[in-house]
Amino acid sequence: LLAGAFGVGIGFGLQNIVNNFISGLILLVERPIQPGDTIETGGVSGIVKKIGIRSSTISTGDGADAIIPNATLISDKLMNWTLSDPWRRIEINVGVAYGTDLQKVMQILLAVAAADSNVLKDPGPAVVFQGFGESSLNFALRFWTLVQANVDVKRRLSFALARALDEARIERFHSATSV
Repeated sequence: LLAGAFGVGIGFGLQNIVNNFISGLILLVERPIQPGDTIETGGVSGIVKKIGIRSSTISTGDGADAIIPNATLISDKLMNWTLSDPWRRIEINVGVAYGTDLQKVMQILLAVAAADSNVLKDPGPAVVFQGFGESSLNFALRFWTLVQANVDVKRRLSFALARALDEARIERFHSATSV
């Protein structure tokens, strides 16, 4: 009886290990992720460093290495930002004061984006008028860039947009929602 209970306990304990092992084989055969891919799963995002038999190592943007069981990568929701291509669309929201020349705002947004070497030229950047906010006219600048550069490009363009709008004497607001 004791040996049977011990065998059942070991069986349940090994179930998780076998599940991760089989999931590792699936990852190696199907290749839904590969080393170098930028992924997001279970609140962890980063670059896949290694795919092992039992677990995979993800290097996060904070400099940490997350060890993710392979079963999690197979069974949970997984976003692979670089599976089919290395490009990602970025959106920067901008709100300007009522009465501002809308064409001038659109020209400034497009010019700043087009001047950045990390912004994809085809498809090129686009400006979308999103609507009328409580205290602002809301625009979205949308452009494509490499996944690995997206944070730097968004920061750099946000600063350049603020500077260009200030130089044009266009009053900015923190845009959020449109009505």
